Amino acid sequence: MSAQNVGGVKVLLVEDSEVDALLLIHELKKSGLNPVAKRVASEKELRDELSQDVFDIVISDYILPQFNGMEALSVVRELNPELPFILVSGKIGEEQAAEAIRNGANDYLMKANLIRLGVAVRRAMEEALIKKERRKARDDLESSLDELRKRTELLDETNRKMQAEMAERKKAQNEVTKSQEHLKSVIDSAPELVFSVDKNLRIGTWNKSLENLTGYDEKEVLLRGVEKLPAFTSSTDLMNLLRSKTIPLSNKIEFTLTTKDNVKKVVQTTASIIRGTGKEDMGMMFIGRDITPDIEEHGRLVEGMGYLIKERGTKTSVDLFTFLTRAGMKGLFITRANPSIVSSWLPTSSSIETFMLTQRGSGGPSLSVPSEIVAKVERFASDGGPSVILIDGGHYLVATLGFPKFLDMIFDLSEALASKRAILLVRIDPNLLDDEKMAFLENELLILPSQKIEDVVIEDEFYPLLKFIQEQNDNNTLVSLKKISSKLQISHVTVAKRVETLEGDGLIYVRKMGKQRAPFLTEKGKALLAKRRTA
Repeated sequence: MSAQNVGGVKVLLVEDSEVDALLLIHELKKSGLNPVAKRVASEKELRDELSQDVFDIVISDYILPQFNGMEALSVVRELNPELPFILVSGKIGEEQAAEAIRNGANDYLMKANLIRLGVAVRRAMEEALIKKERRKARDDLESSLDELRKRTELLDETNRKMQAEMAERKKAQNEVTKSQEHLKSVIDSAPELVFSVDKNLRIGTWNKSLENLTGYDEKEVLLRGVEKLPAFTSSTDLMNLLRSKTIPLSNKIEFTLTTKDNVKKVVQTTASIIRGTGKEDMGMMFIGRDITPDIEEHGRLVEGMGYLIKERGTKTSVDLFTFLTRAGMKGLFITRANPSIVSSWLPTSSSIETFMLTQRGSGGPSLSVPSEIVAKVERFASDGGPSVILIDGGHYLVATLGFPKFLDMIFDLSEALASKRAILLVRIDPNLLDDEKMAFLENELLILPSQKIEDVVIEDEFYPLLKFIQEQNDNNTLVSLKKISSKLQISHVTVAKRVETLEGDGLIYVRKMGKQRAPFLTEKGKALLAKRRTA
């Protein structure tokens, strides 16, 4: 097959069957692509084509007479690590497919179901292009910053030696101007958000990415005090950092920027101290990105709806609440936790109110009976603008009110918020309610998207561990890491790593029982096991 057509997607097919190759090309055309294909069937032909021509993507059969798809993947990654590669097979097991993905394949499809071939090809090519552009931008930025430091040091030395020579001084000044213009061009070309603040808290650098994000041009912000700029009116955490001049150990600084159109953007940056030649503090530089799209998962939450967060701890609920308030929502936090502890969890903001779930007579803002909670939530949600309400620790209300009254309160809250610009979040410890009660709640409240199991993928070797933990939990038997190691015949180190992975996926949680750490299955873990058994 010829690859001479202009403007088409250049496809290299690793396929011994001409009929199957024509079928793949037909599917690509059906999806709107214009494939320009060449076919090879041996390792030598594959190496020759990759050395002599440039392709947009490789689509390989898994089983060929002279070699196989995994060997083809190895050759492609050897000669072109970034070239998209899709594996197509008439029959491939989950283990082989997972191995292919680990070894660098972008996707795999069954020959019997090629309907998403076009989508897979487009996605693989787009991902490869984005990675290439980002890497180039980062490399250019790092190279230019290094060049700027070297040029600045050279300029300082030249100025000390040639202060009396005006011609050389002018030459040096031109050199600085050229370097600064070059640096500005590179910084403006970077996809990252880059800005700097001098020691007097005035903006010194403001790149094009920030202009595009906020709508404020560099000339509108340059040399102006951060505290006076409308873009930073909601950036309380950033202002505290600038005043203290102390970078947190994690070096992850999140704050909210306000655009010219009054839209809130959540930004995550890293910071570095700008040092002069004498090591004096000259200000701070920030490089980061808009993480508002990262909240996309939570952005699927619909105003006027309630969501159930099934979690033993508070991390998911507090993180989500914080994300939404940083994105511009006012927040109402109703919790059993100590107010001083709660304040350390949340960002500094006048738009967040905190109330404690407690018995009457306790000091500080508190709520105790359902009518008070419903009335407070309804007033809060009616007070203009989008809002998020988190009831953290609903199991406490179940214990004090009884489940029927708690469920009635949830009904009342759902009805009260149905027409409001508000999102209700209710956190429940799934280990404290039986399946029947949890089913009632799931019928009234939506499951948080991040806690659904549709997209959870774990390797086969993890399932025996999950199944053993469930069996021991069902028998009310304490299961230690040593016991797991003995039962599954794997090392203690391997057990610890797998337990850590499962805990990170929210499939188990680990509780300290005396001197031992014992894993317990979460509702999410149970659902995943049930789904596997059904399949």
